[in-house]
Amino acid sequence: MSAHRILFGGITALVTGVALTLAGVQTQHVSLMLVGTVVAGTGFGAAFSGSMRTVIPQAEAHERAGLLSAFYVEGYLSLSLPAILTGFVAPLAGLPLAAHVYGAVVIVLALGSLLAMLRSG
Repeated sequence: MSAHRILFGGITALVTGVALTLAGVQTQHVSLMLVGTVVAGTGFGAAFSGSMRTVIPQAEAHERAGLLSAFYVEGYLSLSLPAILTGFVAPLAGLPLAAHVYGAVVIVLALGSLLAMLRSG
C-alpha cells in the first residue's frame, strides 16, 4: 500500500479508536474502552508507519540517521509530555475529565493532520 493510503487509514482508525475509548469512559463500559484502545493503537501504528514511509525517502542516505533521531525524539516528546501533564491534571480535575480533554485534543490534532494531508494531495 502507498504511504498516503496507510496514513489515511491510520489517522481514521486513531480518531475512531479514541472516540470509542472516550465513549467507554463516559458510559463506564470496560469492553468499549478496550475495543477503542485496540482500534486507536492499530491506527497509531499505521499512522506512524505511514509517516515513516513518507519522510524517510525524502532524505539522502547520509541524512537518514539524523532524520530518524529527530523523528523519534519528536515522537517521544509528543507522546510523553501530554501524558505527564494529564497525570498532573487528573487528581485536580478528575480522571474522566482529564481523559476527555486529552482525547479531544488527540482527535482535533489527528483531524488537522488528515485535513493537511488531504489538502497537500
